[in-house]
Amino acid sequence: MDVQTQLIQATIWILLAIVAVAGAGFMLFRGSLGAKNVKVSPVLESQLFELIAEGRKIEAIRKLRASTGMSLRDAKTYVDRMSSGAAPTGDLTPETQAEAERLIASGHKAAAVKLVREQTGRSLKEAQKTVDRLARG
Repeated sequence: MDVQTQLIQATIWILLAIVAVAGAGFMLFRGSLGAKNVKVSPVLESQLFELIAEGRKIEAIRKLRASTGMSLRDAKTYVDRMSSGAAPTGDLTPETQAEAERLIASGHKAAAVKLVREQTGRSLKEAQKTVDRLARG
């Protein structure tokens, strides 16, 4: 083989390696990308509650992953929040929304963000967006 052919082959192998590494990275993190935005249907949620009540948390995690495509970590966190009584879907209950609106009206926006985070499991950024939306009416 001449030098030019070897250079072309080396370049191809390097490109293949880059694509393989990028693909592997995507596969590792694909479950957590956007997992916070996954919507769980009320029917699935009631099935999960039933499994949790029967002490079958692992089966609940499997069912959640199969139905939504969540990563193992996100599904486990979701099921753990359900079993602890926290609002797993991230939806505001009417009581939480009313309390958050009261805090916002009284000038305690940070306390409203904290309340939303505690009640929904949202990230700080997501909770701030929710509180900002509530503040705008």
